[in-house]
Amino acid sequence: YGIEHEPTVQESGASGCHITLFSGDKLIGGPQSGIIVGEKELINKTIKHPLARSFRLDKFNLAGLHRTLEHYIRGEVDKKIPVWQMIKMSKKVIMTKAEKLQKELKFKSTIEKSVSQIGGGSLPGQELETYVVGIDEKHMPLGQEEFRKILRESTPSIIGRSENSKLLFDLRTIHSNQIKTLANIINNINA
Repeated sequence: YGIEHEPTVQESGASGCHITLFSGDKLIGGPQSGIIVGEKELINKTIKHPLARSFRLDKFNLAGLHRTLEHYIRGEVDKKIPVWQMIKMSKKVIMTKAEKLQKELKFKSTIEKSVSQIGGGSLPGQELETYVVGIDEKHMPLGQEEFRKILRESTPSIIGRSENSKLLFDLRTIHSNQIKTLANIINNINA
């Protein structure tokens, strides 16, 4: 995928770790959860701890985790888990989406090379080349802060990345079927 190697859960176990803790959302692309694997007697000690009840997964997250793990078992990770779809997305696909968004926007915008930052805890500092659509503050009907506030409070909520005087939208993280909605929300600001 063009990212540096990060030890897998299996590698942690094989290296002699008695217990391994990892994030369900960051490491496998599932629901937000903490997962503990390893020696049964050590895991049982964590279950008996008084705080364990407050850290249990609810039925919805458990169902989501189950579904995510099924995709791994079936070898469907690249097709079914959004974070892996985004990581493996080609620059050509990203550019096509950027051009589509730019065409839909009423605001003057630019397409620029940039980088996507993959994640914090599990892949810190990992970056992938991407394309972004940028709207310069001077082309916004309101100041950038007000523009961003309106986008955050819209439905769906939209978060852009601020760099210098521009608000950037990374097309790696926007599905093709979301481009028109994104453009409509942006175009309707102070329309």
